[in-house]
Formats: sequence, structure tokens, C-alpha cells
Amino acid sequence: MDVKLAPKTYYEAAVTNLFYVNNIMHDIFYMYGFNEEAGNFQQSNLAKKGLGNDAVIANAQGGSGTNNANFASPPDGKPGRMRMYIFTTTTPNRDGDFSNDIIVHEYGHGISTRLTGGPANSDCLDDGESGGMGEGWSDFFAVLLQMKPTTTSATNFKVGAYVFEGRTIRMYEYSTSMTTNPTTYGYINNPDWQEVHSIGEIWANMLYEVYFNLLAAMNNKFNTDWYSADVNSANTLTLQIVVEGLKRQSCNPSFIDARNAILESEVTYAGGKYKCAIWKAFAKRGLGAKASSAGTGDSVTEDFTLPAGC
Repeated sequence: MDVKLAPKTYYEAAVTNLFYVNNIMHDIFYMYGFNEEAGNFQQSNLAKKGLGNDAVIANAQGGSGTNNANFASPPDGKPGRMRMYIFTTTTPNRDGDFSNDIIVHEYGHGISTRLTGGPANSDCLDDGESGGMGEGWSDFFAVLLQMKPTTTSATNFKVGAYVFEGRTIRMYEYSTSMTTNPTTYGYINNPDWQEVHSIGEIWANMLYEVYFNLLAAMNNKFNTDWYSADVNSANTLTLQIVVEGLKRQSCNPSFIDARNAILESEVTYAGGKYKCAIWKAFAKRGLGAKASSAGTGDSVTEDFTLPAGC
């Protein structure tokens, strides 16, 4: 593969990478509970619960669009459909099939859609806050899986930089710095931030804060084996409670519902030991104890206070 050449010249490499990353996503998230019973994407369920015949159909260098990617996630038993496109923002063009964060983002839509409201329901992340969080979970998975033992809270992450001339495709880079990324829950009240990707950016950065707070609270313990589902390491515990939170939350959740589901999941996997670390992350970004939502996706009250005991 030579990125100085047109994408069509390395189509086979694009197909190979797309196939590989899709399978990695299946295998990693299986360990965290996105299995047959939970409605994962799998051709044969091997006599286990759930419905089979729904492996992901992934199209490399799709011809129906440019500068984008998408993922259609019908209910369990029907295949997910991923379409990856060429990006024309550079010369020569760049292939989204080599932007692994975009592939992870798209697969993430299948995970959040199947788990929220159960695998038989694919209409629980439609719009407003819930639709925005669907974008946010996808971005967060794409960022979290890039973490290394040496990654610190001073690190900022861009999404889609490979295809977007080294810049992030979002408004801000993901960061714990309020200067680099100033987003808070109250941004949702701004009409300019009510598009689903913008709402998702707010949610993903909150989860970014959660991860680094857990990392600090767990004395920087990091497990390089993402398949381990190790609840005693910050990176794998974070992934576990976020995935478990998806299962626990109601259909069409608000930020508050999703926050509470994550806090409940931490109790299950860590006994509440890191409850305050999680609360501090959310409260820093306006999703504190007294935050509220009208449920319409465009009217929220942010709050920066902690609950009693924290």
C-alpha cells in the first residue's frame, strides 16, 4: 500500500483491513458481554441464545458516497451493514478503510443500538440526547481502544485525522482540558450543538473524563490485553462498565439515565469503590447531581455539584 497512490490501487488491502478490524471488534466486545444472547453480529450462534445469520456486511470503498461512513443496525437476526467511503479532503484521496477509528466508530453504532433496549429493538437511540449519545459511544470506543499504558490525561485525541488532513472531524479534540475542549452538558441548549454528532461529542468527552479519573483512582493500572475484561485495570474496567451501562439503561435514555446506568454498573463490577471518581468526571462537565433534562434533546439544566459522600 502506498498512500501516495489513488485508493483504487490498493483495494485488496482495504478489504483486508476492514475485515480484520470488524472481527477484532466482534471478539473484544464479546468478552465484555456483547455476545449471542445480547444480540451480537454473528453468522452462527453455535446453539447459544439469540438469533444468528446476522454477521456484519462491510463494504470497502463504497461507491454510494464520499467523505463519510455509516452503519445500519436492524434488530437481532438481520445483518448489520457497514459502508466505508473514500475521503476527498486530501490529494490523493484517503481511504476510510485505513482509518481504524472510523471503522470502530461505525461498528460501535451496532453495539450501542443492539444493547440499548435489547437486541429485538433497534429504535432506542433515534434522536435528541439518545441519538447524540449513540454517536458519542462510538467516538469513545474509537478513542479508548487507542489508549496505551503511557497515555496520560494530558493527551488529546483527534477522530478521523488520517482522512481529514491531520485535523479532527469534530469541533474539538477529546481532552480533559477545559481550554482544549470546553464542552459541558449545557451546550445542548445551544441550537448549534443539537445535531447528533455535536451532542455525541459532549457525551464522548464526558466518558473520556471518566476514563482518566478511573486511571488516577486505580494508580494507573492498565491492562494491555483488551480481551481480558479485567475489572482491576482502569482501561478494561471502563470499557466493561460502559458496555454494561448500555444494557442497563432504558430505551431513548437521557445523559442522566446513561450516567446512572454507568454508576450502577461500577457497583456491580467494583463495589462502588470508584463511584466518586466517576461522579467527579461527570460533574466537571455539567452532569452533576442536580443536572436535569426535559427529555426533548434541546432543554437541559447543567450542574457541577457532587452528591453527598463525594
